[in-house]
Amino acid sequence: MARRNEIEIMREVLSLAKSAGVTKTQIVYRCNLNFAYAQKLIDKLASDRLLSQSEDSGKRTYFTTSKGIDFLYEIDRMFAIRQERH
Repeated sequence: MARRNEIEIMREVLSLAKSAGVTKTQIVYRCNLNFAYAQKLIDKLASDRLLSQSEDSGKRTYFTTSKGIDFLYEIDRMFAIRQERH
C-alpha cells in the first residue's frame, strides 16, 4: 500500500468531519494518524478555515466548514481527473 500524501489525508479528515463532528481521537484512529501529526493537520486546516471546532463540557469537536466542503469538492474533482488518466 502506497503512502498517502498530505492532500489525501486532508481529504480523509474533511470527509470524516463533514457529516458530524469528530474528536481528535476519532481523527487519529479513523485516519490512521499519530496524535502529533493529527494536531498539526487540525491546526493547519483550522487556520485555513477549512475546519472549525466547538467545545462542550471540555470535549473538543471538529467540523468541516462550508469552505472546507468546497475544498473537499475540488479535491474530489482532482482525484477523479487523475483516475481518468490512469
